Amino acid sequence: MNLASWKNLIKPTYILIAILLIGAGFRLWGLGTAEIFHDEGFYAFRSIGYIDYLQNADQTTPMQWFYKSLVPSWTKLSFHAHPPLFFLIQHAFTSLFGDSLFVVRLPSVLAGLIAIWFIYLITKKVFENSELAGLLAAALLAINHIHIWISRSSLMESTLIALILLNIYMFLCFLEDRKKYWLWLGLTLGLAFLTKYTAAFLVPAYLIFLAFSNREIFKEKWIYLATTISATIFSPVLFYNYNLY
Repeated sequence: MNLASWKNLIKPTYILIAILLIGAGFRLWGLGTAEIFHDEGFYAFRSIGYIDYLQNADQTTPMQWFYKSLVPSWTKLSFHAHPPLFFLIQHAFTSLFGDSLFVVRLPSVLAGLIAIWFIYLITKKVFENSELAGLLAAALLAINHIHIWISRSSLMESTLIALILLNIYMFLCFLEDRKKYWLWLGLTLGLAFLTKYTAAFLVPAYLIFLAFSNREIFKEKWIYLATTISATIFSPVLFYNYNLY
């Protein structure tokens, strides 16, 4: 095999595919065999039927509050303790493929692989288009035992991490071309909020960064359009919580 052939074999795309396959192997191996644990059971139960219910007298839900009457339609917009996106994703998977441990954990696996891909893209962009830096970051995340564990669990953090990384990448793209990426910035931020409220840390992080590095951006319409899109996507949860209150 000549030198040119070796160069074709070690193209960054092939290396990234290999990293993703390794990451998939760690996350898929025996996925449906490990015993379900505490929050996994709660999330899976609520996702399969898309029903906001916990058999807990100390943490009641709308299903119990409206026991003697029809449950209002707005209660389907969110859940009393969490936003709805993770439950919607799991509900879609169980509706399509049936309810099993493997199926309820599969969305987390896919989110974990998406996270590996976007940590590659983010790192590559931050380090001035360095393929080596991007591939190293992806490889480290692919074999990181904490991320492997969360990617094998029926918990919303795997989806949250993937959407946070996706939004950070869109933010970096937005800084380069605001007209092209404002919609994607707002969309991905809204989806992160719909997954778990802790995604809110992104907003002050972005504002502080922009205040020190690019204040002129606040004079442009694009950041406000992105904010509007994000708020619109999150608005069902706001409406739910208004009625809940």
